[in-house]
Amino acid sequence: GTIYIDGKNIENNGFENKNKIGFLPEQVGLYGSLTAQQTLKFYGGFYSLSDSIIEERGEKLLDLLGLSNSLVKTVSEYSLGMRKRLALATALLHEPEILILDEPTSGLDPRGVKALRTLLLDLNKKGLTIIFSSHILSEVQELCTDVGIINNGKMIRQESISKIMETVEKTAIKLSLRVNDFNEKDEKILNKNKYISILENKDLGKHRKIILKLKEDLIPWVTDKLVVNGTKIFSIEPHNTTLEDVFLTETEGEDEV
Repeated sequence: GTIYIDGKNIENNGFENKNKIGFLPEQVGLYGSLTAQQTLKFYGGFYSLSDSIIEERGEKLLDLLGLSNSLVKTVSEYSLGMRKRLALATALLHEPEILILDEPTSGLDPRGVKALRTLLLDLNKKGLTIIFSSHILSEVQELCTDVGIINNGKMIRQESISKIMETVEKTAIKLSLRVNDFNEKDEKILNKNKYISILENKDLGKHRKIILKLKEDLIPWVTDKLVVNGTKIFSIEPHNTTLEDVFLTETEGEDEV
């Protein structure tokens, strides 16, 4: 394949494009014997930044990323979350237009994930374009405006989050029912309809929880059939479509994802 940035092939504009991109890999590789400031000075040299610019930008970045109180420590004394934040500072030091992240929340605790999420949203509001890959689809859904689904090395779908979710919701929705007296006859009735799938049938003690995948206009049909057959329905709750639902729908029938 070929990669273009601002309409220019990166193979023909290597140095120019390098300055436009910041990159944070999943596995952070930093020198353990260096402090945060020494690390930034080392990486700033790759972009031909002067010492004064590195110092000025570095001070702001370390403060923004919550590392200004750990300047005397070496990287070897940092937690994983701190190392990730320092690596992010190296990726932002040359003020790129595009930030590329690979599994950015990997290995972080819940507090670290929340802090990184807030930071990325703030950076995006300031005009930074952010591209990241992740297997944590809830994070993708919460952070991204657009999504691309890659399966077996191929981009099988690329659209805005809102549009891709809307498409799946039109195809089918999930419905959770809390019922009594749900039996094999009820199950057979539902299974006979090719537009309905029983995703879960769980005994909760006093009630059963039934989760169905179906077209929205079939909800009255389902409730009528169950009530006529003697099933008592205590609650009906639609499930909000998630990006995981989209992913599973798009890759349905695939052996390897």
